[in-house]
Amino acid sequence: IRDSVQPDQTSADFPYRGLKPADAILLASDLSKPSVTGSLTSLRLDYNNIGAEGAKALAPAIAGIGSLTSLRLYNNQIGAEGAKALAPAIASNKSLTSLDIERNNLSDEGKAVIQAAVSGKEGFKLVI
Repeated sequence: IRDSVQPDQTSADFPYRGLKPADAILLASDLSKPSVTGSLTSLRLDYNNIGAEGAKALAPAIAGIGSLTSLRLYNNQIGAEGAKALAPAIASNKSLTSLDIERNNLSDEGKAVIQAAVSGKEGFKLVI
């Protein structure tokens, strides 16, 4: 997965790749590059296993991608701990308008923190 996000790329799709927390850490590094933070609009990580540690690693990158409008983390087993790590990033990302975070064992607490992060964002599409 290293160097898998190229400068000025608008979409990064990594579904069904068997990604684990260590892969998410490497991906977060790529996503934090200035050439990515201004161009990436869509990030798909469906059906992987990044877990809470991967979610924690990705959170700062997600917060910093000023062009990101769509984030799919469907079925990644991030749990409530991962949701709590992602919530501030989701809340602070002003361009994000769509989040699919279903099937992540979030628990009621995790769901509540994500819902709070997107509350007040008009027209936001949340699948939880």
